[in-house]
Amino acid sequence: MTLQQLSSTVSSESSVCQTRIASRDAIVVDNGSLRLTVIPELGGKIVSLIRNESGYEYLLQPPDPQRAYRPCNYADRFEEYEASGFDECLPTVAACSYPEEPFSPQSRLPDHGDVWCSSSSVEIVGKQVTLTTSIRSLPLRFTKKCQLQEKVVRLDYEVTNLSQSNVKFLWSAHPLLRVEPDAEIILPQEVKEVEVNWSKDERLGKSGERCTWPIATECSGRTVELNRIVSPTVLRLRSYSRLPSAKAFVECSCLAKMKASFSVSIPGWFHM
Repeated sequence: MTLQQLSSTVSSESSVCQTRIASRDAIVVDNGSLRLTVIPELGGKIVSLIRNESGYEYLLQPPDPQRAYRPCNYADRFEEYEASGFDECLPTVAACSYPEEPFSPQSRLPDHGDVWCSSSSVEIVGKQVTLTTSIRSLPLRFTKKCQLQEKVVRLDYEVTNLSQSNVKFLWSAHPLLRVEPDAEIILPQEVKEVEVNWSKDERLGKSGERCTWPIATECSGRTVELNRIVSPTVLRLRSYSRLPSAKAFVECSCLAKMKASFSVSIPGWFHM
């Protein structure tokens, strides 16, 4: 189904329609409880997720949508665009070279992968939006299916290997959430330490080192509550727990498909 046909996909309980955001074609899915907006031209980026009852926006919004959603080129640096919304990272997060034959050394994997800077084709079947992206750096095809089920956002993923060789890749969901002062990050009780990816001035240590959770000690000796958001400018760190998360390192055998599902329960994820 083309974007021009979307306006006719409407039922008494839910709707799928077309709109324009900062000169971009966008698709809006609304089931009465939630309203989700995606931009196919930005790799199927989810730019908005709103709870209709309260009008609350769950995703970080850019201060200048025209700049954030401007046309991008393949292999641009992710940081050159205003970070916002919910992107997909595949086949890598950090820019790197593919380490193995037959794709090494000529395959350079771009910053945050291919999807965010590529255009996706779109298909609408009932209440489900399917976005398909061809990966340029490796012979892969990435498919994401989005649907709303009451107060749950369900995302189904599929990666297809189009070559005769095995392909290794990394996939990571990349949602940036709207947070406010005094918000709390809740991890499972068994998480006692996290791995530091980055912190301002390496105050929690170098990349790859670990620190305790939720109370950590900075290199200066000062203790800090990592699970508390003091202000948007104070919490400047990236850390990962060692529990299963929305990140996967996988190998896709030749002519094979890898599938995964990811559901977000709004009442369970966000206490609003």
